[in-house]
Amino acid sequence: MSSWLRLLLVTPDPQTVLTLGATLQALYLLESADGAATGLEALRKGRHDALLLGLDTPEAALALLQRVRAEPAWRHLPVVMLCGEPDEAFEDRALQLGATDFLTLPFRASIVRARIANVLHLREPQEQQRHADARWIRAVEGAEQGVWDWDLASGQVSLSPQCRLLAGLGAADANAAVTFAEWRERIHPDDATAAQRRLERHRRGIASGYESEHRLRCGDGSEVWVHEVGRVVQHDANGEPLRMIGTLSDISRRKDAEAQAQSLAFYDPITDLPNRRKLVELLSQSLEGDLLGRSGATLYLIDLDHFKLINDAHGHDTGDQLLREVALRLRASVARGDIVARMGGDEFAVLLLHEKRSIELAQSVGQSVGERLLRVLGQPYLIDGLLHHCLASIGVVAVDADLAQQAEQLLKWADIALYAAKHAGRGCLRSFDPAMQAAVEARSRLESELREALAQWQFQLVYQLQVGEGDHAIGAEALVRWMHPRRGLIGPAEFISLAEETGLIVPMGRALLERVCLQLCAWAEDPQMSEVTVSFNISAREMGEPDFVDAVIDILQRTGVPVRRLKLELTESALLGDVDDIAARMHRLRAQGVSFSLDDFGTGFSSLAYLKRLPFDQLKIDRSFVRDILEDNVDAHLSRAIVALAASLGLSVVAEGVELAAQGEMLRTFGCSRFQGFLFGEPMSAEAFAEALHTAAARNTVAGVLAD
Repeated sequence: MSSWLRLLLVTPDPQTVLTLGATLQALYLLESADGAATGLEALRKGRHDALLLGLDTPEAALALLQRVRAEPAWRHLPVVMLCGEPDEAFEDRALQLGATDFLTLPFRASIVRARIANVLHLREPQEQQRHADARWIRAVEGAEQGVWDWDLASGQVSLSPQCRLLAGLGAADANAAVTFAEWRERIHPDDATAAQRRLERHRRGIASGYESEHRLRCGDGSEVWVHEVGRVVQHDANGEPLRMIGTLSDISRRKDAEAQAQSLAFYDPITDLPNRRKLVELLSQSLEGDLLGRSGATLYLIDLDHFKLINDAHGHDTGDQLLREVALRLRASVARGDIVARMGGDEFAVLLLHEKRSIELAQSVGQSVGERLLRVLGQPYLIDGLLHHCLASIGVVAVDADLAQQAEQLLKWADIALYAAKHAGRGCLRSFDPAMQAAVEARSRLESELREALAQWQFQLVYQLQVGEGDHAIGAEALVRWMHPRRGLIGPAEFISLAEETGLIVPMGRALLERVCLQLCAWAEDPQMSEVTVSFNISAREMGEPDFVDAVIDILQRTGVPVRRLKLELTESALLGDVDDIAARMHRLRAQGVSFSLDDFGTGFSSLAYLKRLPFDQLKIDRSFVRDILEDNVDAHLSRAIVALAASLGLSVVAEGVELAAQGEMLRTFGCSRFQGFLFGEPMSAEAFAEALHTAAARNTVAGVLAD
């Protein structure tokens, strides 16, 4: 063991000690110290052939290097600096202080062994040179590297068999040297200048060693990526280099893996388009450079409408082919220098570069180009012999470099414009304006407050009277109000649609239904209230929940509500979808005693098939018909037809929004005898509603009492 070379590793990182120990233990004696003080103490106690130095901070490492070089006994000790990542400023400073070489993370075993062998090879005494050469060659061969030996005086380069193999040189010239020029001609022209610059820096003594990653062109025309390391090992009396030895290793697999990782990180594998991350990078570069200082740009964010339906109906292969066709159409619709990207899912982006324009002109041209993209994308797609139709919605934002916009901010604005386009009916285009952002921010605040309201339960149920023959009370509709802590009472028109969009309507609706059932249980104990029937609205979002029926049955059973007094109101939008599934759900609840009312009849996708196949008990004439029934003959005829239709099907009818006595009288002439509206009473709390009914019962009438 006494003939083995000794290395001192100074680092506080135990993982580095383990990694380098496992890499070097078969070749050298490795001692470790965990800091500057212990490292200096170890240097003083024993003889070491090289120092591996890696402390917590670059400053600490440079300080220790400076102290080592200040000691005469260690002035020529090889020092290899351990770095977390390449840092030119750190390396230049370390070289000035006397660093010999560098190792950077991740520590690859072959590179570590070759580097250590190189630095030790240079400092071996002459009498030990043969043994050092043997160790160096063993380390290099173990790493499957080629070796080259350059005689600078003759210009000849001797190549090992592995080196010849990497360069694509035939076995016939295995014993023949090549000239330095011939050897360097093998380097790819795009890499040759940088490699030669690094080599010259070492020859002139500026850099402690030579290292380069570049491509070699083989004899058969192929290319191979190599990692080349070299060092001058002999000088003449004037200090000029005479001999240089180096190694060559094949890193093609690593480069291929890096290229694949780069592709996966920045490009979409289905369409080969840049992905969102790459688009942000390209957009940021354009904004930070002078490109947009000399020109302008328009950003389009494109979403395929109902793409999921095609994907679900025809499979992901068809969906992927459609995405590829969309990518081809977008590429064909823009100039070579413009950028088309896939943002993910069914969303694409296009960045068009053009001459600089005013914001107004940019928006006008952006609108025109966007409409052209809509037409291109709206054409049918022929996939596997079938025609598929898929429209798109587009959000547009004009890019103005003078405003110092950020890439993510531009994408956010484009997304806001896209959101507006989709809510405008899809298949259309909207350009961003600041009012859109204000609306989105207001919506975001409202959503946050709505979530807080649900957690704190800031909602209140109110009940609006429904009357029958003789204006006697027959029931009520349960309505919700939001008791906002700062804004006061908020009606459902302001928050119910948002609750449906966000899904908050599901927990909110179930909690409200449970409270309605509990209220019916309480009224069941009151003789004056026990016959009151309460209607409660169910949204399309709630109806579509897989566990909707089970959840309702659970509420009915837990509360013990008199089910025959509960009526669920469904709007026509809640009936869109699988009618058979909806019918099965309604029949399950009907078997529990629940009755159903079709709310706002005639305002949506009215279909007599609903009335034929679904177990409704009641129709409600929407307030929009009642409001103008006295002046608009169409509304009057429609109302009369709804009443006649309901009568023919054996369904009861309730007219909503009755505010004038004349409206009620006209509806009565049509045969409608059940009403709801301000003429008979405003929505009120459960307590006020019960008190009003008690008062009405005492007077033996309802008319005029609840409105007092």
